[in-house]
Amino acid sequence: MTYVFWDIENVSIHNLDRIMERIGKTGGDVEMHVVYSKIKEARKKPLVDRGWALSCTGEISKNSADMKIRDMIDEVLEKREKPAGKIIIISEDRGFYKTAKKIISRGIEVEIICGTKDPAWVKRL
Repeated sequence: MTYVFWDIENVSIHNLDRIMERIGKTGGDVEMHVVYSKIKEARKKPLVDRGWALSCTGEISKNSADMKIRDMIDEVLEKREKPAGKIIIISEDRGFYKTAKKIISRGIEVEIICGTKDPAWVKRL
């Protein structure tokens, strides 16, 4: 099972086609989550139409989406009924470095999808 977590406030929805193409190459069962504190209503429909589950943080603070994604990943790491074979994080935020290392330490493949940047922290994984 592949789990995908998209920090949509960090990597724009304008990358949706490219992201969908990349995820399509994964194969197997995929569960996709977009996490946001604020998003325009018009942007929700294209996401839902393509199978994304929308998760609102319930608050508007600087790192609320990051914290929610970390919590969701921790839940996935504890799942027994649908164990993760791969976790994809869509973000350029270096705050996910430790989370990615934690995933790797559990023997689970991790992939980071970025927008236009090529952050140094991703290269260090």
